[in-house]
Amino acid sequence: MRFLYLTAFLEGSSCKGEDGTLFFGSLDGIAQFNPASVKDYPYKKGEIRVNSILAHDNDSDDHNKVISIPVNSDVVTLPHNYNTFTLKFNYVDVTKAINTELRYNMQGVNDVWSETGDSNEAVYRNLKPGTYRFQVSSRTFGGEWSQPEILITIKIEPPIYLTWWAITLYIAIAVLLIYIAIHFYKSKLNLEKDLAIEKENNKNNNILNEERLVFFTNITHELRTPLSLIIGPIEDLINDPELKDKHRSRLQVIRGSSMRLLNLINGILEFRKTETRNRRLEVVSGNLANFVREIGLRFKELNSNKNLNISIDVSDMENVEMYYDPEMITTMLNNLLGNAIKYTRKGDITLSLKPKEIDRINYVDLSVKDTGEGIAPEELPHIFKRYYQAKHNKKIAGTGIGLALTKNLVDLHAATIRVESEKGKGSIFTIRFVRDNSYPSALHKEVTETIEAETGTKNTEISATPEHLTLLIVEDDEDVRDYIANAFASTYNVVCAENGKEGLEKVRETLPDIVVSDIMMPEMDGIELCNAIKSDMATSHIPVILLTAKDSMLDKEEGYNSGADSYMTKPFSAKLLQARINNILDTRHRLSMKFIMHSDDKSVSPANYEETSNATEQQESGSIQLSPLDKEFIARLHKLVEDNIEI
Repeated sequence: MRFLYLTAFLEGSSCKGEDGTLFFGSLDGIAQFNPASVKDYPYKKGEIRVNSILAHDNDSDDHNKVISIPVNSDVVTLPHNYNTFTLKFNYVDVTKAINTELRYNMQGVNDVWSETGDSNEAVYRNLKPGTYRFQVSSRTFGGEWSQPEILITIKIEPPIYLTWWAITLYIAIAVLLIYIAIHFYKSKLNLEKDLAIEKENNKNNNILNEERLVFFTNITHELRTPLSLIIGPIEDLINDPELKDKHRSRLQVIRGSSMRLLNLINGILEFRKTETRNRRLEVVSGNLANFVREIGLRFKELNSNKNLNISIDVSDMENVEMYYDPEMITTMLNNLLGNAIKYTRKGDITLSLKPKEIDRINYVDLSVKDTGEGIAPEELPHIFKRYYQAKHNKKIAGTGIGLALTKNLVDLHAATIRVESEKGKGSIFTIRFVRDNSYPSALHKEVTETIEAETGTKNTEISATPEHLTLLIVEDDEDVRDYIANAFASTYNVVCAENGKEGLEKVRETLPDIVVSDIMMPEMDGIELCNAIKSDMATSHIPVILLTAKDSMLDKEEGYNSGADSYMTKPFSAKLLQARINNILDTRHRLSMKFIMHSDDKSVSPANYEETSNATEQQESGSIQLSPLDKEFIARLHKLVEDNIEI
């Protein structure tokens, strides 16, 4: 390709660089233009021709910089920043310009013809990229205009971002973006659809699992009743002095298995309560060290493995009192100590209670340390998940809910639990309590409740003859009803009823000395029966013992609020039930003796009866409280006697 050499018409001179670039000197400075940027075409000479093009660089900060482009071709291509220029044109034969005049037009800009006047030049500013044709027409003065003649074609190249390949790239990118947007939108719709399906499946699975758990819990709950028929008679047989030792040992194995089954059932029910958030924290203020020591001593006494040593270290917390839930602490330690004994065939187990201070906050660490099998590191994050069982010895069975239950109870206690373990060297489970936590949202109980009030195991003799006393048993389960009836048939006049409605009728017919009733029964449950007995003046004096598998605090509270004198949970032993009955009947006997004392006291009247009764109670060893109906009955009796004493 040959170079097109340009000549500058500006003031001054020009010089040519080594690469062909022309530098133009002027009063305004130096301008440069590379001839290689102008394409060269064959030029056809006519009478009129374009002599030069004066172009302005719009991208330059110097707006006065002008480049003169000589025209040696019919077609001139300019860069996009040289779209402001001036065309200078004239006759080739200057003598012809004397009697003629010219006019010009730029095709592509407008259709207007402009006459040249005194100067033969045309100025165009900021032309868009494209092809323009400059044409000229001439005439003699007063004559007709000649046919237009195209002198030069000017092509202004677009900027790089408006070239055809750039536009093609833009279109390709736009199509790609549209495709990506559509693909993303479709994917989003599919994900939303899959998420909706997954949510629906999870909802259905949760409903199904909840129904299964409810069914499983109900079945587990009902297992307590047949356990009563297993543990109760076994206890009676073991205590039979005529039983041979070899049979007694076998029965003890059966009792041990039955108690283990009972503990599993209790654990499942407790776990279910924590899962459904029905377990409420019930705290007492007391010495946690003594409580932990008692639990540890029980495990130590029951330990039959001579190769296993159980030690207790609570000396650092001997005189420290704090709030805790005894039942929860018992369940936690039963699980942790039970697991430690299960997985430690030989070695040591240490139960400790230590104070800890972190960031000026007082904590208490309850730890169970063993030297047993240990837990693999990859299993540690999963051991507190329900139904998860680590890969221990296959001969050791488990349910996988013990540690999950412990974790739930720890959370309810606003505490934390952590485990440190090494395979083959043992484990350390640590429960950390906040020492000064008073648990304001929990149910606070008094620790002054006596063992007698809680368990009713005080066995006292009653002065009345048992053969003359009547025991009413209200139970819908025939086996349980027969078991209780057979256990007391030799010492009481036993009357049985199958439901609460029938039981209430027999209460009114026979006026028994004591009633033992189940709670969950058809027709009328035990709570309704107890309310009916205690609200009737004729039967309000009859003590009622509620017997049921429901053992939560709310259930017990409901039972006692109905007027029940005692509350026993299944499974139970006949011996324990006998102790409860003896306690209640002995209390009634002492109450009747107090009435006799009052009847001999002439100074006692309905007005001062309660005051005298309280004074008498302070003199006696036991505390006897009258129900409102009993007080009303005594008051009415005294009034009736006083009103009719002269008759």
